[in-house]
Amino acid sequence: CSWASVRNMTDFNTRNHWLIDRGDGSPSVNLVVLSFVQPLKLLNKTTDAGTSQGVPIGMNQAVVDYFKSHGIRVQLSIGGITYVDAWNQALATNPTQLGLNAAAVAQQMGVGIEIDYEENTSPNLVALQAFIDAYRSVLPYDASGNNQAARLTIDLGAGDRFLIALARKATADW
Repeated sequence: CSWASVRNMTDFNTRNHWLIDRGDGSPSVNLVVLSFVQPLKLLNKTTDAGTSQGVPIGMNQAVVDYFKSHGIRVQLSIGGITYVDAWNQALATNPTQLGLNAAAVAQQMGVGIEIDYEENTSPNLVALQAFIDAYRSVLPYDASGNNQAARLTIDLGAGDRFLIALARKATADW
């Protein structure tokens, strides 16, 4: 899931066609989440061999449009279990800028954003709220769902014994 290389779209279609056509011309899914954007790279808008402006180069407009052209919504996931330390560092450094950068990517690509912050023991909820507030300052909640970039979700994991503090905060405030 590194998405560190640009996909050949012919090969990409061969491997993923089942998602856009379940055999009767209808999509098999209504949402695709492209995982994972590394939080520190997004904060710093890193450009390197596998990343452009903080986003893996394989998560490009061609891949997004491949799904969107078939009526499938797309989100980019920031984080994941291997990026807990990166989330913690980014939130400690500048959560507002991280939120603004995430909103800019969402607007530019026409995608939603998923927060996949898997800090189970002591999540930085104050900084995470600053991230959300910054994102929402650019992309307010859209109850109609028409603005795909306004879709901001959080992955709370499975079960009731993981990410308890995040789940508690999400239930109470989000």
